[in-house]
Amino acid sequence: MKHLFILFFLSFSLSGFAQKDNSSNTALLLNYVQTQRVVDPGHPSAESYRKDIRYFEVILKDGLYSYRKLPKGVFMITMLDEKVYVGINFKDSTTIQQTDRFGNKFLIKDKLPKEEWVILDSTRVVAGWNCKLAVKKNDSWQKAWFTMDFPVACGPLGECGLPGLIVSYEFDNGILTLESIEKVDKEVAPAPKGNKSMTIDEYTKFSRKANQDFFDEQQRIAEEFAKKNKQ
Repeated sequence: MKHLFILFFLSFSLSGFAQKDNSSNTALLLNYVQTQRVVDPGHPSAESYRKDIRYFEVILKDGLYSYRKLPKGVFMITMLDEKVYVGINFKDSTTIQQTDRFGNKFLIKDKLPKEEWVILDSTRVVAGWNCKLAVKKNDSWQKAWFTMDFPVACGPLGECGLPGLIVSYEFDNGILTLESIEKVDKEVAPAPKGNKSMTIDEYTKFSRKANQDFFDEQQRIAEEFAKKNKQ
């Protein structure tokens, strides 16, 4: 049985953690580790994908959210399109994001988009948490295993709105899994600076074209290489 949740990015219980604590400095820190998908185990780069490990943190405080990539990790591969920062202000429903494309940083500023999740009946214990499975309505590659045992409706990559904490999130670049939850006395990570920015829609169109151009060039190089070997 499937349940469709059409959820807008509102505050929900996201600032509730800090509000319940007596200290106004208390924030919620979620630590995630990212491993990469190994689609073809026989591919020459498969071992690099297996060894690549990245770390990210989420901080929630007073209706604010930040997700950022940490400098530690084992960086064996170059991501085509990696989101390295997401900031959300649930008070005015805005977001600031930064994406890394081959070392080039792109700044995105926009209103928070509407999200549509389909919650399935599948259950699993993930990282010690009892979880249910949800998928994006228009992109089944994006999957979230979330737990209702921890009343915080968010997770990594700015993904929020499910009725519980996202413990594991599967997407194009890999799998993000929750490692730890802490109470900390710190602020959300500040937004990156930049004079120029795009909307989410503008960046999506740019990224799709850039990705297609990249794959077309790789295909051209492969065909030229194959032609030379036949001669």
